[in-house]
Amino acid sequence: MEDPYKFAESLGQETLEYVKEKNAEFSGVYGRISRSAGERVTEFLQAKIVRQAVISGKNTAILYRENQKYLVSLNGNEIYSTDKVISWDSLSEEGKRIALFETTGSDMGTLKIISNGKIVEETNGNIARVVFTASSFYMVKSYIEAPPPDGGELNSHRVLLNGEIIFGTGLDSTKFIDLHRSGDKMIATVGDWNRSSIYCGELENPMSWKKAYDLDAPAEPVGIVDGEVCYLKKDGNGVLMVGEKEIIRFPNPVESCNLVREGFLV
Repeated sequence: MEDPYKFAESLGQETLEYVKEKNAEFSGVYGRISRSAGERVTEFLQAKIVRQAVISGKNTAILYRENQKYLVSLNGNEIYSTDKVISWDSLSEEGKRIALFETTGSDMGTLKIISNGKIVEETNGNIARVVFTASSFYMVKSYIEAPPPDGGELNSHRVLLNGEIIFGTGLDSTKFIDLHRSGDKMIATVGDWNRSSIYCGELENPMSWKKAYDLDAPAEPVGIVDGEVCYLKKDGNGVLMVGEKEIIRFPNPVESCNLVREGFLV
């Protein structure tokens, strides 16, 4: 099927002109309404809203928005704030390193690694995920401005470690990659809106990541249970799976699932 908006996947001149045209069109229709309603909604825009909470051991990182700023706190102490948008953050296993992705509202932005309250590394691009290792980190990058250096297509996803592609070579631009750490194991999902494959291996050795399952639906990794990969299969309302065994088929729509000591939190 031909996609008439495929050009918008990259920030080329055609995309910028399209955005400018549609912004002017929108402002002409709704601008007056927006201005008149502005004062009434300001209090809601300034209210404190928790956007994400990440827990690792006894450490908790919270991403929230307040007074039109985005802020990140670690164990109750604010460590970073910005006027830009933070779309996600990630916490290392020992709780001392935080990764956050900061943008001006577009897909492109800056990955920032914070350690002991200081920015120790920055990477520009479209970064979708970070998973920390003992001394470094993996990141999932989408090549939206230029094709990946391994000869793949524009808009393809790849996993990088220390700046080098270590997973995803050969995947086309329709495949998304997600990573999930579970102890000393890494779970990677590769798929599109209809199908997915799950890979698993040693966290510190990407050469050991091998395909475990091919699924007829998208999937979200949850963790390792009794030596098997546990995942949420996005089929119907959601199906919690351990390996190829169905644990529960949910009666109501499930957005995500997390592994906790007592079982599962959905």
